[in-house]
Amino acid sequence: MSKLVIKNNINSELAITHVDNKPAKSIVGSDIAVAVDTITDFPLDTSDGDTVIVRDLNRGGTFIYDSSKVAEHNDGTNFNGWIRQYSGAVNVKWFGVDIEKDDNTSFLQYIVDNFDYVYIPKGVFKHKGIKPKSTCHITGSGFNSVLKNTATDGSHSIFYDGGGSDIQSLIRNIEQTLTDVCLEGNSLSGDGIRLQIIGRVDNGTKDSKPSIGLFNHVKIINHGGSAIQFGESASVGAGNKITISNSVLSYNRDGILIQGQSNTASIVFNTISNNTNKGVYLNYVASTNLVMHNQIMDNGNWGVYCFSAEQPLIQFNAFNRNKGGSVAFAGASDKSTEAGIITGNLFGDDGSGATISREISLYYTKNVTISSNYFYCTGQDELIYLSDHNTDVNIFSNHYKDITTEIKLSIKDNVIDTYYTFSDGSLGSTTENVYSNRFLENKQDSNILFRNKTDTDNNPQFRLDFDGAMKWGSGNIPEDVTLSRVNSGALRCSGGFECNTVEVSDGIAEPPTKSGYARLFVDSTDGDLKIKFGDGTVKTIISDT
Repeated sequence: MSKLVIKNNINSELAITHVDNKPAKSIVGSDIAVAVDTITDFPLDTSDGDTVIVRDLNRGGTFIYDSSKVAEHNDGTNFNGWIRQYSGAVNVKWFGVDIEKDDNTSFLQYIVDNFDYVYIPKGVFKHKGIKPKSTCHITGSGFNSVLKNTATDGSHSIFYDGGGSDIQSLIRNIEQTLTDVCLEGNSLSGDGIRLQIIGRVDNGTKDSKPSIGLFNHVKIINHGGSAIQFGESASVGAGNKITISNSVLSYNRDGILIQGQSNTASIVFNTISNNTNKGVYLNYVASTNLVMHNQIMDNGNWGVYCFSAEQPLIQFNAFNRNKGGSVAFAGASDKSTEAGIITGNLFGDDGSGATISREISLYYTKNVTISSNYFYCTGQDELIYLSDHNTDVNIFSNHYKDITTEIKLSIKDNVIDTYYTFSDGSLGSTTENVYSNRFLENKQDSNILFRNKTDTDNNPQFRLDFDGAMKWGSGNIPEDVTLSRVNSGALRCSGGFECNTVEVSDGIAEPPTKSGYARLFVDSTDGDLKIKFGDGTVKTIISDT
């Protein structure tokens, strides 16, 4: 008798005893476990409870015979009654997945169709895209566990698909996780991970059992599509409660694309870099999508771009060298980006690929707060830029490191319908310390400099034009009185003055004649109050006696 120790493929040891110099297939019907070399060597004459140890390092393990399952065979955990003994996840190698194969797609697809927990060992395993079932959880040994997508037809590496557009046909409860693996693609493959129509549909109906996705410590690289796309299109979403954390998303088209009324996504503690287009793209998303504690750098366009997004929360990220700029909030006339927060971020050296380099840009937004950010000034043209149609933008308590020629706040020429408060001080900007309980609109068309109104006014109560004219109104109707400069040394009021006392300088020389005007003065020669008409005639109103 001797002891044989075999290492299996899940990093544990199997200690077995076998009879020396006897064929394994002849040792049956006893309490001794039989050791064989491969899964093709199971004994032929067996009884229930017989145990076989398969030595194969890839597909080996411990098997016990169960005659009630002799008609079953899945080529991984059941071999016509020989049942693999294991707990937890199935190892893909048990089913024939091999680093030597050029295409493991069929093996992998069978596994993710039939098992809830799947383990990817170390190695590079080629495939052409898989579609896990709705409750499949995949884990690996780290970034050395590689699923390499070799497809050239746009197939996604991992595709979670809820079915058709009919809400009754959808898989409504999705619980999927992906942990400690690397997904590698190529320029002709699709997305690294695609989640499509699993919790919301284009009619806006919400899922009573929402989708839950957790993607943690995943490396997704080199895909022709996005590293992760959540939602089919701007009108057809994916669901909610997705978390992307502690991952590396690099050298794809976009890092993360979330769209179609998908919501409550959490993008935290990731490195999102060197993607051809945007780092994070939130397109027509619903509320509470969080981008926090990420390093977002060296992307070919914006670091974070939000279009017609509800409540995007961009907090405590480090932005560096994104060619389009750091953060852009944008929208359209039918749907603006609303209730967004940009706070606690580090910005530096972004926008080098744009005509004008900027860190933050706003267009068609409502109720946006930009606060407590650290702008590391490296020669950007403008740090914060406001374009058209921004309502109730609040900018305060930001820090500007080593500022020289950079403009803190820039406003588009001929800007339309933009109301904001700005209290960070001014270098090249147009406002400073304005009332926080008022809307202030900067206008540079039609000779208008500022208009001030409350949030209940239909029209401005006060307006200041570039030529110095000041205009007042009630707020319910257009301005009805103007004070303006008509020519050198003269102001004109379009209405009348109402006052308790009128003061005239005491004692001046007779003023020159001005055609079309009458001039009131106190004559220094005699102290009389006089009026001089446009034809030069002087009349005394009252004598100083």
